Amino acid sequence: MSQSLWQRLFNHRQQTKQAVLILGSGRSGTSVMTKCVNLMGISLGTDNLLAPSKRINPKGYFENKDVINIHKSLGSRIRYRPAFKGYYDSPKIKKDRAALTTYLRNFFENEQYLAIKDPRMNDYIELWQRVLADVEVQPAEIVLLRNPMDVVNSNERAWHRDTTLAMRQWQVRTLLSLRDTDREHRILVTYEDLFGQTLTTLKRIATQFNLPWTSDEAALQAQIDDFIDPALQKSDSGENLAILKLERT
Repeated sequence: MSQSLWQRLFNHRQQTKQAVLILGSGRSGTSVMTKCVNLMGISLGTDNLLAPSKRINPKGYFENKDVINIHKSLGSRIRYRPAFKGYYDSPKIKKDRAALTTYLRNFFENEQYLAIKDPRMNDYIELWQRVLADVEVQPAEIVLLRNPMDVVNSNERAWHRDTTLAMRQWQVRTLLSLRDTDREHRILVTYEDLFGQTLTTLKRIATQFNLPWTSDEAALQAQIDDFIDPALQKSDSGENLAILKLERT
């Protein structure tokens, strides 16, 4: 007996492969978001992750070294950002595009979901979108937003980075993540919601993107509580983006 139309539609929806891209400026909660998405049951693609830093990021960065290497190679060929128009089809990055395509195609042979976070990915969102389309994987883009002054302070504390350079980095990576993401496959998450309403925020993400969700929310909440350490939020002014906007008007 043939399947009904509704059964075929349901099965198609269930089989959709998705890459969850965690975007936005560094020091905006991207590492925490990545681990929380991982706690939902979504693979980080490898055990070959960037090692934690005891002083700067003791819980871990959760960045895939295989992807980092591709991004670094891209950066050696495209030495400024935003990248030039149409860079994703340029012969200059042909090998890097092929490497990313191969990585994703191999991963998704046996997996349905992947979560990727690397600050450099903000520079190459359009490339990711095209390669994902090539391998028939749908992007699920999460953009983290945080008060820029808190980002600057966090950069100064962690890296002793010059205030002007830290602000420029926040501007570039935040603006690129907002400009280049696809609104139909994008969700914006504030730093305050990530840390103040973590479970609710994750459920909103899972619902919007049709990602796996636990049947035991209490267990997931316990894992979140065990992972997130409020003592590590050392550059939090308590001023959210809405307050900052009001103060500037």
